[in-house]
Amino acid sequence: VKLTNGILKIQQTAQPTIYILQGHGEPSIEEGQNSISQAVTALKEKGYMVNPITLATSPLIPPDGDVLIISNPEKELLEGEIKIVEKYLNDGGNLLIMYNAQTNVNLDNLLKEWGVKLDERLVVDASGTGEVFGLGPSITIIVQYGQHPITQEFGNGITLFPWARAIITETMENIITTPLLITNSQSWAENNPEGEKVQLDTKVD
Repeated sequence: VKLTNGILKIQQTAQPTIYILQGHGEPSIEEGQNSISQAVTALKEKGYMVNPITLATSPLIPPDGDVLIISNPEKELLEGEIKIVEKYLNDGGNLLIMYNAQTNVNLDNLLKEWGVKLDERLVVDASGTGEVFGLGPSITIIVQYGQHPITQEFGNGITLFPWARAIITETMENIITTPLLITNSQSWAENNPEGEKVQLDTKVD
């Protein structure tokens, strides 16, 4: 892996820069509880520059930022912060958003411009596949991927997504939508995951 990462660094003409939003209870990029430090280390080993950013103290996202990551904040973003993100996108920036199911997302208006809506319900996998791994239905197991450079190396590999939520898209002019992760036919978005028995209710699920 280190040899491959070394080759990737040599091939890069410029070092890509990632900014990870902080200041709203997001997982820390440093080691410790509630941390994404392993992901940060993996990105750095592949030649990425990774920096935290707090929009409350930064008037803009630096133009060298190739990607902004918003990872499961506990608090909603302020209106002024959302405008900073919106300007960054309109100027050609890239955004990766990761929100667990049943957490507040106040980016609806921004996402709507791109034909995207985050469903609040929890995706459950009732196929029983998770039992093989000792996992419950709240862990979504993915083996089907969309045709996109992000997933082209996944092949038939298995990926696991705990506490996932569905993504709803609508057709928008000049916007190309590509699903990346596709659940099996025995999955659905559950409206009441805390109930005594989780089962499909077509009226609300």
